[in-house]
Amino acid sequence: MAITDNRTLISNADTLGSWEDELGGTMGVSAGTNNFITGTGSIQGRSTKSTDGILWNYGSAQDLTNVVFYFWFNCTAAKVLATTAASGVTVRFTGATATDWFDIEVLGSDNYAGGWKMIVVDASVAKTASHNTNGTPPAITAIQRVGVVVTTTATAAGADPNFFVDSSWSLAANTPGIIVAGQNTGSIPWTVQDIIDAADVNDVNKAWGTIERLANGTVSINTPIQFGANDATVDEFEDTNEVLGWEDNNVPDGFYGFSGVAGTGQMDVTFGVIAGTGNDRSGSQGLTVTTGGPRWFMDFSTDVDIDSANFGGCTFIGGEIFDLDDPAVVCASVAYVNCNKAHVSNSAQVACQIVTPNTADGVAFMDTDDIGDIANCTFTFSDGHGVEILSGGPSSQNNVGNTFLGAFGGTPGDNLVASSGSTDAMIYNNAAAARTFNRSGGGTQPSFRNGASATSDDVAAVTITLTPLIVGSTASVYLTGTSTLVQENTNTGASWAFSVGASIAVDIVVLEASEDTNDAHVPVRIENVSFTVSQDFAINQVDALPFKG
Repeated sequence: MAITDNRTLISNADTLGSWEDELGGTMGVSAGTNNFITGTGSIQGRSTKSTDGILWNYGSAQDLTNVVFYFWFNCTAAKVLATTAASGVTVRFTGATATDWFDIEVLGSDNYAGGWKMIVVDASVAKTASHNTNGTPPAITAIQRVGVVVTTTATAAGADPNFFVDSSWSLAANTPGIIVAGQNTGSIPWTVQDIIDAADVNDVNKAWGTIERLANGTVSINTPIQFGANDATVDEFEDTNEVLGWEDNNVPDGFYGFSGVAGTGQMDVTFGVIAGTGNDRSGSQGLTVTTGGPRWFMDFSTDVDIDSANFGGCTFIGGEIFDLDDPAVVCASVAYVNCNKAHVSNSAQVACQIVTPNTADGVAFMDTDDIGDIANCTFTFSDGHGVEILSGGPSSQNNVGNTFLGAFGGTPGDNLVASSGSTDAMIYNNAAAARTFNRSGGGTQPSFRNGASATSDDVAAVTITLTPLIVGSTASVYLTGTSTLVQENTNTGASWAFSVGASIAVDIVVLEASEDTNDAHVPVRIENVSFTVSQDFAINQVDALPFKG
């Protein structure tokens, strides 16, 4: 497998094909000149103090709902273009008659200095936000021509063609423009640079125009990217320390983004580095992903065959919907900045920063059926809830080290019904059932808002310290009256501290190693130990039996 361009080629513009001018007339081809960026030629036109276009004629009505178009465009007379607001360069959509049209403004002399430029426009956005119309504008389901129109305000020097359209593509809604599948030579993971190389803008046999490294080292992208494919091939992507930016084009929120697809082969995606295990994980050297306009998505939950999707030390800015609710997903030290929503059930969200999420009043940024999926994270209030608890999770959940900063509804310890006061709270229990949240590891005592048929109980964990302990002894903690081991520490010496939920009853057994043999596994007696606890918690010793708690 390889890195591939998944768009549909409309025309490579090396021959005239079905290209027409803005009135349906015949165009010229610039074959054999330097005015092309792919293949061997482009479609050419000349505009001199007039409005002129290069349009592709499908030959019949097309339903272009949410279809995105890509046009390689060049104007060698950019100085005499009208401004963007005066329709210097537009993308036009016509019906069966070339004079029935709507268009959307994309470039002008105020923001374009000439040279090859990839124009990207969603047909539905153009229809809804059209700047100009003529005749009877066609419905989005009845488009016959689409292309680029220029307006010049003065006579350009010379008599040569001065605007060009080269290879053009379309991309259906919810379809990736780039697919990154398989591995690089030598079975090593693909990287961002590999994708840039595959789309090489300087290669006439490539020049996809969808991803490019800018002069400042950042990477500009204008199409959604899929990692992996539904096959038996090993798919692997891994990279660190890159800054990626989605371009500001006329496309809707949620068009740009990353997704994962897997088959029977191994499929792994890694942004950054993750160290440690469990709730002690941390991330570093991650990718920064931001946007110049439209909000972007992440989807690594639709395909259950994904083996791992690891995001360590990343910064995600201006995101829309992040579908991360899958056990394959681990986010460690990820900063979510000004993002809309993250679905995280069954994933691991550890030491993440949620900064001023773009949530409305009464809407949570993260949702999960078990807050144990979220640990040591910090939520900075903007508007809305911090975490929404969904139905289906356990009745007792571990709330480990989560901190809530700012003016969430209520005060820590508040337990409110959905209709009382502000609609915001740190945790919104929408599970339609009772939930006990066992708080440990510091963090904030949360305020709760309870949805219909829901109740919430915040229970802080209790830390118990045993001392003195003889080296070689074993300290074991069992659920009271059972053989279910909760925690154990062997060969400890000095002291040992452990934490349990305050509502959990435990037996504590401390056994000293044998004094008569060298076998540390042969217990002789229960040590005489003292104990302290972090809050009220009764422990009794009865006739040298295990401690009771």
